Amino acid sequence: MKIYECMILLDPDFARDGDNGVGHVRALLEKHGGEVIRVEKYADQKLAYEIRKRRRGVYILAAFRMAAEGLSPLGRDIRFDDNILRELILDRTGTTLDKFFRTYEREESSDDAESYGGREREGAGAR
Repeated sequence: MKIYECMILLDPDFARDGDNGVGHVRALLEKHGGEVIRVEKYADQKLAYEIRKRRRGVYILAAFRMAAEGLSPLGRDIRFDDNILRELILDRTGTTLDKFFRTYEREESSDDAESYGGREREGAGAR
């Protein structure tokens, strides 16, 4: 069995409760014989462009083990699921699992804002 990483973009109306989206993805993976390593809500954010008339989406990140034969039926179920807007499944066999789930925390401090502003000014002067 190979290790896969999956990023799924869910309809925000369906996944308002984080457990609903995470539970849905977990059930979908287990239905197709996947051994779920970890599933977490990654982000709830505004999209760069509309997808199925939605301006927001909830990203769910999952790591799981599955036989290659299970991917085709899993992909088919994902495509026909109205709550899933987009999906990406990657083969991560050989990658350490620590790299899957790093906690990315946005710290909005004045130091970050000042350093960003400094880079912006430098770039503007070079033009």
